[in-house]
Amino acid sequence: MCTQDKLRYTPIINTHDKTIYENCIKSQPTGNFFQSWDFGVFQETLPYRGKVWALTHGKSACLAIKMKLPLGFCWLWVPYGPIGSEKGELDKVFGDLGKIAGEEGAIFARIEPPLDSPAIPLAQKWPITPSGKRFTPEHTLVLDLDKSEQEILAQMKPKGRYNINIAKKHGVTCAVFCKFEDIPAQDFNSFYEILQKTAQRDTFGIHPKYFYENLLKTLSPQNACALFLAYSGGKVVAGIITVYYKDTATYYFGASNHEYRSLMAPYLLQWEAICDAKKRGFKHYDFLGIAPSEAKNHPWAGVTDFKKKFGGGEVQYPPAFDIIYRPFLFKLMNVLKRA
Repeated sequence: MCTQDKLRYTPIINTHDKTIYENCIKSQPTGNFFQSWDFGVFQETLPYRGKVWALTHGKSACLAIKMKLPLGFCWLWVPYGPIGSEKGELDKVFGDLGKIAGEEGAIFARIEPPLDSPAIPLAQKWPITPSGKRFTPEHTLVLDLDKSEQEILAQMKPKGRYNINIAKKHGVTCAVFCKFEDIPAQDFNSFYEILQKTAQRDTFGIHPKYFYENLLKTLSPQNACALFLAYSGGKVVAGIITVYYKDTATYYFGASNHEYRSLMAPYLLQWEAICDAKKRGFKHYDFLGIAPSEAKNHPWAGVTDFKKKFGGGEVQYPPAFDIIYRPFLFKLMNVLKRA
């Protein structure tokens, strides 16, 4: 496991210093939590990840995460990166990715570009193909926290305001935990149980319990995360995890107990998280993922309807693409997936 000040690196990587890397990421308008140093530190605590590299060339930077595959193979994940706009610098970042791929035996690298990413001429050495899947959402909803609480409430859909008040009338209470050690063990266990039930109900995958524990343990010393829990009669009925970076608070994970759906606890919980982020001085609240407006029968339709009740503006990121380092294995892997 890495330390907070060092990520794994090899001699070909030019940045293994937190200050240098973070200064680069934070200086760019598209720098984001998923390219932050601490996100890399967290990823290195996960046994199914492995290594993380922090790369910089001038004002361009990239966090690359090793994603393990069976039989010792892997691929490289670049979420919402690379950061930067200067072609020469970006070419060097991609050159470093290619070197890492060679050393690690990576089949491909999945690039999930940030906003306003320039057209990157990558056909220099490796083939490229559009990616059919990305880990980070391509569409999201962002709320402007520069407005007053009254203005934020006013721009919500009426049903959103109504459901917040319903939760209050039902006596739902909320608590925020900024340190993992402050979370009552039983309450955290209840949150994970609700998360499991939510995943089963809405047919999506979740991580092992230690994923969420490690996330909170890694980020809380930097005041970069919080767990919000909603209670009814002393029982946990909903919870969300938010993360913080630069000027943005991000709603990362959430779950609610379907048996208590009439209480409307998730609405009050989101409102508490929004108000808390505003009090902390953040400028934006990112709901992290909605269904595209043109998509029909999208698996995120339900959660998208929930998020849109809070208002905000829709944001669309550039499509992801794969840089293919081992073409035969890449084709074989996709054939096996289809089979």
